[in-house]
Amino acid sequence: MLSKISASLALVGLLAQAALAVVPLYGQCGGQGYTGDTVCVSGGSCVKLNEWYSQCQPGGAPTNTVPTTTAVPTPTPTTPTTTAAPTPTQTVPSGPLLVLPLGDSITWGMGSNDGNAYRKELKDQLTANGYTTDFIGSVKNGNMQDNDNEGHSGATIAQISGYADTPLRQRPHVITLKAGTNDMIGSDTANAPNRLMQLIDKIFTASPDATVLVANLIPLSFSQANVNTYNQRIQTLVEQRISQGQKLVFVSMSSVTTSDLADGVHPNAAGRDMTVADRVDYTRAVKCLQQIPSSSVRQGVKTRFDEFQACHIDLTNQVHQVGHFLAWHRHFLTLYAKAMRDECGYQGPATYWDWSRDADGSGSMANSPIFDPVTGFGGNGVPGTYTPPPATGNPGFPGFPGFPGGGISGGCVSTGPFNTTKVNLGPGSAIGEHCLVRGFNEGMKSSLVSSNVRTVLSQTTFESFRTALENGGRGIAGMGLHGGGHAVVGGELLDPFSSPGDPLFYLHHGNLDRIWWRWQMADPTNRLYALSGPTTQTPPFTNITLDFKMPFTTIAQPLAVREVMDIESEPSCFQYAD
Repeated sequence: MLSKISASLALVGLLAQAALAVVPLYGQCGGQGYTGDTVCVSGGSCVKLNEWYSQCQPGGAPTNTVPTTTAVPTPTPTTPTTTAAPTPTQTVPSGPLLVLPLGDSITWGMGSNDGNAYRKELKDQLTANGYTTDFIGSVKNGNMQDNDNEGHSGATIAQISGYADTPLRQRPHVITLKAGTNDMIGSDTANAPNRLMQLIDKIFTASPDATVLVANLIPLSFSQANVNTYNQRIQTLVEQRISQGQKLVFVSMSSVTTSDLADGVHPNAAGRDMTVADRVDYTRAVKCLQQIPSSSVRQGVKTRFDEFQACHIDLTNQVHQVGHFLAWHRHFLTLYAKAMRDECGYQGPATYWDWSRDADGSGSMANSPIFDPVTGFGGNGVPGTYTPPPATGNPGFPGFPGFPGGGISGGCVSTGPFNTTKVNLGPGSAIGEHCLVRGFNEGMKSSLVSSNVRTVLSQTTFESFRTALENGGRGIAGMGLHGGGHAVVGGELLDPFSSPGDPLFYLHHGNLDRIWWRWQMADPTNRLYALSGPTTQTPPFTNITLDFKMPFTTIAQPLAVREVMDIESEPSCFQYAD
């Protein structure tokens, strides 16, 4: 059977693809201010969705004759090398060839534009060689029809072994195994190769006739020494087993460089690690939402972007210091991401700002790539350029601590893609157009260090985890993760009500949600649906349940908490890369 499998193609989907001179299906092909290609790939036509966004959709001929262009040569990546056992004497199955893609976020499809990762290339190659295939697994991702797989974001080898139990009962014929990345940042990296071999033994016990394609790790921007040691060791171990007759194929990705990868490092959703193209496309989509007129009758709301900010303002006292704080914000982020994709054509990864990587360093937080004026989200506000309105006097909106004054300097943001943005709501419950305000506070840097993250992740109950993440305490330095992320940027982001007026709100809360997901996945049996806390800030208190319906004002229908606990299921359907 191995003669029918091109092992060098098994993971070729991880390599960078040559840029096309035409717009792919579901790519942007027009809209106000758009300056890119307007010609759709053959089989697609450019459909105007609104004044700011047109998209290539299936159907019809190309919208134009392809213009003559001089393409920049794309470097040809080195083909991954393979070591395989002699072709085994195995009977080709009479039914479909069962293929189990097994691994972490790369297998799931994180970072690939179509979500298919390497799986579609492998399926196409097997089909071309005469096989009818059936990909198996408990999760689905990608636009390929047969998109079943067993790829799990952030999973270690031990966790992947647990996930493999169910699909291995089907006795797959081919298993692609890409695992170990998330073991490179643990405390026992030295034994990771042994854990991989134990997983391979488990596979052969469950499916003795299977062929396993084992890939080593691609380059990482961290722990590269651990990666090098791991790669050398697993190659030796796999080749030893091949010589003993085990049906293994070793797929070496060591020749892949960071320039060959989709994001230059790893399919990583971290905002600071997004490709420049993804960052630019993300900010373009945000600005698109800031331009689409709103149909809401809510006072002060002018755009789709405003609708989300208004929702948070109106519900602030219902969704903080309560048991559904994390669940509500998770779905709020999902709704925002859906609007960016459906209405403004954003196709990049779910984003977050991993602020600990900036806080752990000796430099200023202001030097973070997230604040880059060209490829990031712009920098600090200019002192003296903004004066907040008088406090409302409404006890539900007590002042504006995030704005200039109270020891925090700041003003209108003057750099980056949002330097001319007009925020229509806030501070607090105020209504009125103003600039995007920031007031960096370096004193809050200590709140975001990785030791605080580790302390939060070490909590053993949901209640202690929730309160530690939202409020700090429990030996956590500074304001803690939630408050520290808001405070270090200051301005609009520090206002407890109108903070979604700064696009960085969604990256900050994306990281909080990622940390919650990491805590859930550390013990999914006991933590995936773990929940506790009150449903209100004030008495009479009622304990939260999974059936509690969370409100979302005009942007969405109420939703039960249980519906958002698993991000790999509807309605979330996304993964974090680490």
